[in-house]
Amino acid sequence: MGLVMIVLYLLRRRDKAPLYGGIMALLFALRVLVTGEYIITGFWPGIPFALMIKLEYLTVFAIFPCATAFLTTLFPGMMGRRLKMASLIPSFVFLGLLLVLPLDLLTRSLFIYYGFAFVNIFIGLATLFRETVMKGYREGIAVFAGAIFLAASGVNDVFFSSFVWW
Repeated sequence: MGLVMIVLYLLRRRDKAPLYGGIMALLFALRVLVTGEYIITGFWPGIPFALMIKLEYLTVFAIFPCATAFLTTLFPGMMGRRLKMASLIPSFVFLGLLLVLPLDLLTRSLFIYYGFAFVNIFIGLATLFRETVMKGYREGIAVFAGAIFLAASGVNDVFFSSFVWW
């Protein structure tokens, strides 16, 4: 799906939504490969453990900038500049930490990021509801319903990977 969306972007470069949606889909696909059973080791048996875990964390830290870019491209007036920056800056800080912190400190910082993620999910859903459903966009209910399922999947993933439930 991610590759199809990126090809759509390459065919129509003015529309950036398929690019951001494609990157998001590829991040989800990468997450499947580097979490749980570590399927990536079947394709790349010699992958260093630290790299595999950093790829896992990359999928967590990079999803909000992609989701923000995707939704604000679809709905241009959705977020003000300050709200957009409040959504993006923590993700970019953690992406930077991904490059410099050792794995043990990075793992400890993940729970701080989860707090940001939950707040971001709530604000994002509320903003999306206001901008789509409340303003009467024809496809607004479908977009909002999809966002709820995606958010629920993300919350479940956080709790599952944190061993809150399994």
